[in-house]
Amino acid sequence: MRAPTALVALFLSAGLAMAGCPKKEGMIEGPVVPTKQAAKEIYIAIAKAREPKAWRKQPDIFVLDEGATWGVGQDSPVPPVKTWKNAQGKVMETITVSTGGGGLEMEIDKCTGAVAMHYAR
Repeated sequence: MRAPTALVALFLSAGLAMAGCPKKEGMIEGPVVPTKQAAKEIYIAIAKAREPKAWRKQPDIFVLDEGATWGVGQDSPVPPVKTWKNAQGKVMETITVSTGGGGLEMEIDKCTGAVAMHYAR
């Protein structure tokens, strides 16, 4: 009796996952990219192919759930704040300034897997 119940639960959860994606004639029903991990792996594959040497300069990959799409890109790691005392004994902190940018960012459609890319500013 347990196996049929588990099977029904599996079909229901699969149906709920696909409920938001329209079915196209002759195509597999979506979502094609259902998870953050799948979006991250797509990003890595494309980034490596486009920029084999440079894609790892910003190692922190972020994935944002933007409703119908995943927003994926890379952030530079934030260096830790360092403190020290100056000659007068006052506590000082480091200030980090980031310049440049231009990291590859993508919008990946959850239903179709379509990818739109741009370089961040």
